[in-house]
Amino acid sequence: MNILILGSGAWGTSLAQVFAKNKNKVTLWSYEKEVSIQINKININKKYLNNIRLSKNIISTNLPLNPKDFDFIFYVSPAQHLVTVLKQSLSSNKIGNIVICSKGIDIKSGKVISDVLIKNFKQDNIHVLSGPSFAGEVALGKPAALSLGSKVKSNKLEILFKGTNIRIYLSKEYKAMQLLGALKNSYAIGSGIIEGLSLGENARAAYLTRVIQELRFLLKTFKCNDIFVESLAGIGDLILTCSSMQSRNFKLGFTLGKGGKAMNYIKKNININEGYFTAIAVTKNKKINLKKLPILNSLIKVIKGSSAENEMKKLLARPFKKELF
Repeated sequence: MNILILGSGAWGTSLAQVFAKNKNKVTLWSYEKEVSIQINKININKKYLNNIRLSKNIISTNLPLNPKDFDFIFYVSPAQHLVTVLKQSLSSNKIGNIVICSKGIDIKSGKVISDVLIKNFKQDNIHVLSGPSFAGEVALGKPAALSLGSKVKSNKLEILFKGTNIRIYLSKEYKAMQLLGALKNSYAIGSGIIEGLSLGENARAAYLTRVIQELRFLLKTFKCNDIFVESLAGIGDLILTCSSMQSRNFKLGFTLGKGGKAMNYIKKNININEGYFTAIAVTKNKKINLKKLPILNSLIKVIKGSSAENEMKKLLARPFKKELF
């Protein structure tokens, strides 16, 4: 197959490697011209995925491409750059068979990426790929399992993943997947804060358990099946992102727990901290009642500059309540 991947960060490059090793022709579009030149010249993306030799079936470019030339287009650039990247990378706004791999909520409208895509572009089919997947491990060929969501079943897309180190599980809950994928990044910041404050493993276990309840409530708010929180795109991704310093959002939270400032950290790092922008975007969506989501509400306050320690104390001091929503 002929595959286009929009975004030459770690995850985009890893997906390119997975498909190219399976004898597909892969074009990796990069916003940064120097990254494209480097990949084509030495088959390594030193900036985002150093020390991994890439398949020669991968070619990279930063020029506009015709979407009709590709069987599938994987969007792997930051969620907040969706419209800009698609207009810059594609010569037509008629997009077929696009797979959303980025995890975020539009900061202007508070909507999930598929809604922004539908509003701004003519497209035939939207698929969403999400789940626990650190890019470096996937690029090295280590096994991973992900959720693949769409209203329309695509045998061709399933075939693309056969014989790779990524096992997929199918679902029609593509909107729930996007909400879970975006919000777990914000909650990962909270898990990092727990580590930064040295609150212990008991606190992290309690935190993750209550986060799952907030995610259930959020899915119900958007009329999604709340059982889907138990999916790879839900609990699977949440556990991974909230349990490791490999997670960029966990690292941001760790910095906040140590008294650092969010924007100072973000400005010093090349990788986008989607959890920060998702947390801000949540406040733009009128459907979300933060009074019913005390953990997320406190996280947003810390991200905006409140004391992490004080917010933790306020959460613990709340009146007791029934365990389930």
